[in-house]
Amino acid sequence: MAEEIEQLKALGVATIGDLQIGQEGDVYAVVQQSRPVKATRGPDYSLVVNITDPSLGWKTKGMGINMFYPDPEAFPSGTSEGDIVVFKKVDIKGYNSTKQGVTHKFKSSWTFFDQKTLTPRLTPNMDKRCILDENDEEIVRILHKWQRMVRADDGDYLMDLDEQQLEAAIAAGNHTNTNEAADPENPPTMYGGKRPILTTAQIANHNSFLDYIGMVVAWDRKLDRVELLLTDFTENKRHMDGFNAVGTVDPKLLIQGTLWDEHARGCPELNQYDIVRMRNLFPKTSKHGYLEIVLRGEKNAPAGFGKCKIEKFNDPNHPYVRAIELRKAKFFKRQSPTSNKNISVVPQNVVTVLSDNIRKVSDIDDILQDATPVQKYRIRAHVVDYRPHDLNKWVHKICDDCQRTSPYTASSCQYCGVPVNRYGYKAAFLAEDADEKQIFLLIYGDDPVSFILPCQYMGFG
Repeated sequence: MAEEIEQLKALGVATIGDLQIGQEGDVYAVVQQSRPVKATRGPDYSLVVNITDPSLGWKTKGMGINMFYPDPEAFPSGTSEGDIVVFKKVDIKGYNSTKQGVTHKFKSSWTFFDQKTLTPRLTPNMDKRCILDENDEEIVRILHKWQRMVRADDGDYLMDLDEQQLEAAIAAGNHTNTNEAADPENPPTMYGGKRPILTTAQIANHNSFLDYIGMVVAWDRKLDRVELLLTDFTENKRHMDGFNAVGTVDPKLLIQGTLWDEHARGCPELNQYDIVRMRNLFPKTSKHGYLEIVLRGEKNAPAGFGKCKIEKFNDPNHPYVRAIELRKAKFFKRQSPTSNKNISVVPQNVVTVLSDNIRKVSDIDDILQDATPVQKYRIRAHVVDYRPHDLNKWVHKICDDCQRTSPYTASSCQYCGVPVNRYGYKAAFLAEDADEKQIFLLIYGDDPVSFILPCQYMGFG
């Protein structure tokens, strides 16, 4: 690192290690962690990033930069670990015996560069532009080269290789299993350092730390954690129970991920079908018996400064991302809706059950906005669609040993082989109210029978 420090100083850079409290200056660094944009109590929004450079090293806690601006879209979109950042006119202040940078909305400016392509990240609503000269561009190139080298030592570099480098690594066999078939849907197993990057199907037989690349189906940010529903369209051998409606992902292909501590705090805002990369996970069996992957914080990491190990990873050229997209296309192609109406059914955070103990009628929109974990509602709505259309398939058999379900024609459990004789019912409905708001309902037990019989008597069956 001494070489990079000398190169930076020769270009006039004051490294983070040399910055003094009370001074104003330009800061050139690499992003270790970026937190979500938040509204302050005043008129501004804030973004906190943790940064480092060769004077501090990669594995030590860097310096925090508190960014403030009246418009949240002045902050870069999609910032991730490894990005190169240039700050102009930053105030260096002291806080709890440490130094930190603070931007000023009238004089400071910044540019973030994508860690892979070195293209500037968008800041569409920023009035004051950060003007860079050739000297600045050379500094960015030095930091980019340095971050690739140090993150390689940390076991992360394979995720950042371009396609030619990746193929060379696969051929060399240093970080891949070359005995596996060269199938686009099933690329060779890759490694982040010593950790394998596993598919959902492979995790069930693994009992140590791992990395995972998957697609977000749903997510929920709670007070102390973030819960994710993920898929890479390979089968979870210890999957959660559920119903596979047209337009949704089969529960057999889902896996739950739970983020704690700095990983929950640093988790970026996500959308359905975003691809995420998660590192240093550990598999476990949930209290309900299904497979889960967990990302816990570092034991001695100061609050707020731990290294977040989840990031968006929508790289269309990466073999794992390509494989997910291929499996996704094949999965949805296999689904053949029997209804002519184009229905969009997506997983909801609300599970609605039938009950006679509720008098008030709730609007579907109010239900979907309610953050209460468990609640009962009464709705007035009509059924847009239901699944399965074949009522015989509403019936299934329940195993008393493992509590999983098998087809109603089965004589033994399809999972553990124990004889099954107990019947149950399960169905899914898409309901729509007078405001044309829709909700996905899952009903089970005896409720499907009590629900459908009145419909038949009224001429709807």
